[in-house]
Amino acid sequence: MSKSVEALDRSIRKNIVYPLLRMIFRNPVSDAPVDLNCVNRILIFRYDRIGDMIVTTPILRTLKRLNPRIRLDVLASEANAEIVQQSPCVDNVLILEANWLRLIRQIVHLRRQRYDVVLNFIFNRTTGPGILANLFAPHGHKVGQGPDRYAFYFNRLVKVRRFEQHMLESYVSMIEQAFGFSVNREELAFEIAVGVDSRRTVDEWLERQSLHRRSRQKSPGLPYIVLNPSGKDEDRSLGVNQVAAVAKSLSGRPHFRTVLLDSPGVVAMGEAFRDKGEFQKCLVYRTLSSRPLGELASLIEGALLVISPDTSIVHFASAMQTPVLAIYAPRNASQEWLPHKVPYDVVMANGSIRISEIEPQVLIEGADRFIATILETNEAPSSELK
Repeated sequence: MSKSVEALDRSIRKNIVYPLLRMIFRNPVSDAPVDLNCVNRILIFRYDRIGDMIVTTPILRTLKRLNPRIRLDVLASEANAEIVQQSPCVDNVLILEANWLRLIRQIVHLRRQRYDVVLNFIFNRTTGPGILANLFAPHGHKVGQGPDRYAFYFNRLVKVRRFEQHMLESYVSMIEQAFGFSVNREELAFEIAVGVDSRRTVDEWLERQSLHRRSRQKSPGLPYIVLNPSGKDEDRSLGVNQVAAVAKSLSGRPHFRTVLLDSPGVVAMGEAFRDKGEFQKCLVYRTLSSRPLGELASLIEGALLVISPDTSIVHFASAMQTPVLAIYAPRNASQEWLPHKVPYDVVMANGSIRISEIEPQVLIEGADRFIATILETNEAPSSELK
């Protein structure tokens, strides 16, 4: 989008859209905390990415623990709904409709639920969630965060220190301000409820490959590490040559095997897995079931460690208490998205280059250091490795 188009878009929003919406949505402003004990139903907006949903799971557990009788519904996306579908903390997982006709039906249905509170955890978009919050719960207490210009969408617009702290801390700050209680940070941990079928699928695959989970050190076969090459876009993905160099280096180790995650949408990487000799000693895992995220969680749970440029896989590792080597470029890295409560290290690209431009030797050296540290400890300590 050109600068002139962006300027026009901002002008239309400021001078036409926002004034019109302010006349439609008349939410009484209230800085007083809501008494959670008097709340019956909460709707949480989380219809974005997989990693965002994982980071939100401690909030769901905290709210349910403080008021077990509360009905907690999550508005999810097709991509991330599976993360919480088996969570004991969530009463209902709803997927935001993309079709306009079905969306209208969904609005009618959700208005009948009479939610007492709506929490918008989608931080980088406010207008869409703000409109939906008012359509879904016109009489509910709507809580969001962001610049003051968005205040009319909500009854309470809280302030959080974005980019200065982990995203989980921002979510915690949001509910602390909304409900007026303090949260014990030591109790916060990411979690993914893995179903029996997903665990069985992975266990059967591991057995066929003569591998075992790190929790079963005396079982036949070798332990394994997981190497994930792909992120959500090219800026956050490794290139074929980088992955080939790292895979070749790791394949020479006699004490473990390397499992490559094959993302169905990354055609070039999948072809390289089949055709390039550097990958021949590695194993490739492709999810095929109707619950691919449960499979990934179970596979990562059993690994000695994970190597990934993608923050969603980093969050999977945090949730499954698996050590993780995160690969970031400066423009994609942030205090907000670091691993949480697991041993970790970071390989950072220099300057403003993309992850795909990191020299393969830098990646290999970073992997060597981290693997040596994890193998020396022979456990997953709770402290963070720096």
